[in-house]
Amino acid sequence: MQHLRTFVAVAEAGSVTGAAKRLFLSPPAVSAHIQKLEDELQVPLFVRTSQGMEVTAQGQVLRAKAEQALQAAQNVVRQAVELQSQLHGRLTFGINASPQVLRLAPILERLYAEHPSVDLALVHSATGKILESLRSDALDIGYVFGPVADPALMAHRLGVVDLVIAVPQRFASQVPEANWAAMAKLPWLYSDGYCPFQDMIDARFAAYGLRAPSVVETNDEATKCDLVRAGIGLALLDREEANTLAAAGAAVIWEPEPMRCGLSLVYAAQRAADPLIQAVAASVCHIWLSRG
Repeated sequence: MQHLRTFVAVAEAGSVTGAAKRLFLSPPAVSAHIQKLEDELQVPLFVRTSQGMEVTAQGQVLRAKAEQALQAAQNVVRQAVELQSQLHGRLTFGINASPQVLRLAPILERLYAEHPSVDLALVHSATGKILESLRSDALDIGYVFGPVADPALMAHRLGVVDLVIAVPQRFASQVPEANWAAMAKLPWLYSDGYCPFQDMIDARFAAYGLRAPSVVETNDEATKCDLVRAGIGLALLDREEANTLAAAGAAVIWEPEPMRCGLSLVYAAQRAADPLIQAVAASVCHIWLSRG
């Protein structure tokens, strides 16, 4: 490669002396490179003239190839440097709602544009389970609804989600005159374990001395949506998910009062300096905070 570099330098400078200055070599060393390259290729590359070194016709053809080879070599070095600086690794990411609600598509698009060698494994779960898994290192990072008071966990507040009650279509006639007492007589879909949504519903019923009957317990929001669609029971859902059900004629929305819940991105505090964690957190926070 050095001989090709010398060949191109002499061709550009038009003289051995000029090329030697460019390459920080002695003129005899430059001449030796050219001689050795001509011997290897069995082709005369230059002819000496009173003006200096003139490239032969064969040399002109080979000069173009030599320049391409040098450029390719530079590209290899540049790519190697980029690979050294790229993040490589795998993270498990707990998600507790639909991809649309969590804005996963634009987040992943941004993440993979900046860090194509980072591999994410998405794990569907509920807030309580995600918190437990983060504490035990079963998950690396995750979305969490509600407050996070554990000092062992780092939480980035992303925003607030609006919540409404999705009522299966078969109970739609009861919604116009509905109150909490009437809703307590209908079947509900509950969460298994800690869930701030569940706490909100329980608190509303408890304020009236009521408790709604639970017919199914599930941590999966997609399953809740499917069960509402099937007419099994009522559920407190993110407004976007409930609107999708209502638009399909599978449910009606009951909104007796404003209900909102905070959403955070959470990971173990001791991993705050982990480059993989930082990369994912940066993409998530950018999308959420830039779009409000």
